[in-house]
Amino acid sequence: MIQGKQFYSSTITSRLQKVRMPSGVVVNAFKIGHSTLYDLLDSASEVAPEKVFIIDDNGKQYTFSDLKLEADTFASKLANEYEVARGSVVGLLIFNSFEICALFLALNKLGAIAVPLATKLRHEKIQYLVDYAELDCIIYSDKYDDWFGGDSDSQLESISLNSLKDTESSLGQHLIHKTLPYEPETLRFADAAMFMTSGTTGASKKVLLTNFSILQAVESYEVILGTTENDSTVVATPMYYVTGLIAIFLLTLKVRAKMYIHKFFDSERVVKTIEKEGLTFFHASPTVFIKLLEHRSAVSDLSKLHTLICGSAHMPSDKIRELNDWIPNAAFRTVYGMTETSSPFSIMPTAAALSKFIESSGIPIPVNEVRIVNDDDEDLAFNTAGNVLLRGATVITSYFDAQINKDSFTTDGWLRSGDIGYVNEEGYLFIVDRKKDIVNCGGEKVWTYEVEEAIHHYIEGVDEVAVVGVPDEVYGEIVGSLIALRHGYEYSQEKIIELLSPHLAKFQIPRKVMFVDSLPKTENSKIDKKLIKKIIADDYCS
Repeated sequence: MIQGKQFYSSTITSRLQKVRMPSGVVVNAFKIGHSTLYDLLDSASEVAPEKVFIIDDNGKQYTFSDLKLEADTFASKLANEYEVARGSVVGLLIFNSFEICALFLALNKLGAIAVPLATKLRHEKIQYLVDYAELDCIIYSDKYDDWFGGDSDSQLESISLNSLKDTESSLGQHLIHKTLPYEPETLRFADAAMFMTSGTTGASKKVLLTNFSILQAVESYEVILGTTENDSTVVATPMYYVTGLIAIFLLTLKVRAKMYIHKFFDSERVVKTIEKEGLTFFHASPTVFIKLLEHRSAVSDLSKLHTLICGSAHMPSDKIRELNDWIPNAAFRTVYGMTETSSPFSIMPTAAALSKFIESSGIPIPVNEVRIVNDDDEDLAFNTAGNVLLRGATVITSYFDAQINKDSFTTDGWLRSGDIGYVNEEGYLFIVDRKKDIVNCGGEKVWTYEVEEAIHHYIEGVDEVAVVGVPDEVYGEIVGSLIALRHGYEYSQEKIIELLSPHLAKFQIPRKVMFVDSLPKTENSKIDKKLIKKIIADDYCS
């Protein structure tokens, strides 16, 4: 077992204490003076009420006191007009905006559970998630009036954002300051947000994150990244994911920094905003960073950008170096985590491009710990790949469904991540593959990340690549690859094999290579290996 705290200075570890979770698991945790997420807003509005916090998609500015007033107004209306209270499960089908920030904190003040829903999904999928989450009500943007408005067939208590923003309601302004029950000390371990995720086994899961786990995640980001009130960022990542909601919005709120909100992601706009506004840090997925690289010529001065944070999927080391060549003053910090870890589990302690461990996912944050085990849950030695088990203050201790819990946790409370990886003596965690993605070629195990790294490194002009296992009558599986090339590059399958042959074992080399303009993505913008496997298999078997 590796405890994150053993790799940090006494300045950080002296702030830790032992905390017994409601599940009985004892974890290391930061001593924090806040009990709820709303407390972060309360504190910021008291310390810096007139400081500009949010600049929305249209350029409108909002201070911390503006956000508190809006959150308090929403909380009052929701409590008095719609009977939203502690434990209420409330869906948020709202685009990136000042309003979703205020609503999330309003629900937290009431002790309700916010359920962010992906605005990019089709009606049928949203309806499935609404039913699956067992919502008490849903708050939606005007785009979805046909789905949940007065003429819809929905039986759900539906609240349009426009109606909430209408100050001429029957209750009027006098309710804005009406005292509402708010007992933050009783909400410390209460559920604050629910996310629906395919999770570690592919089955649909409800992930409930508490005030405690989210606050520990935010504190860890602040301590390790050194984010301060002098920093600024842009959130172009959807705020219905933990990255946008926790790693960007709540972190920025906690340190009282400045945040620009983009309603939709536009890579060129993001780059130009970073330059124009002199932004200092940016958090996104590998896909986003690869998109940003396409617009290097659109900007000339990113000198104020000092930190790049990347999570949600594997980032090829050659792309990290490419970013470092472009913005050498911006340290690229890899983050490994998932919804179940409230965003961060481990963070690269220094600039990845300058580290001999560039391919690692960093060191577990001080409040977390990791084990690498075999299929019998027996601990493995350093530098030996096995199943990655997670536990700590940011890690969930159960799912909503009892059967899923049985499959996802060990008897002593460790979460099975579904990843294969190893830890070295210095505490660095290396994720080598998803367990479900490992290719079994004639009895030889192929780690797809390793082959993807080789393709990025030895094949010039590769933008994105995915390696998957393809069914084969002789070998069981062979290695297949889908490659997206930059404009001006062209290869044949034979040439790819030729270029890789000196660097990979024969069983690792893709025997089926296909080329596309861009790789298919899942709903949360990750490379869709399930679909890619089908695309290559259909072509291979035809």
